[in-house]
Amino acid sequence: MGFIHSAECEIMRNNVLININMVQAAAAARVARFFFLSSVSIAICCSAAAAHRGRLLPAMLDNEYGWDKLYSERVA
Repeated sequence: MGFIHSAECEIMRNNVLININMVQAAAAARVARFFFLSSVSIAICCSAAAAHRGRLLPAMLDNEYGWDKLYSERVA
């Protein structure tokens, strides 16, 4: 956990690059279906935000991990 908290931005960058490269490679190969496994923390956060605001808002994301997952979902 110490490394995760000390290198959040580096981990976020690497995760986002992995996901972007996978989506681009799938698109270039004309893959018909792409399964992106994200994180349950995004589903919980966005479901709660949607229930309170009537739409999808990432209001409760509190770390870079959550933001990188949400961004990667939007890219996918």
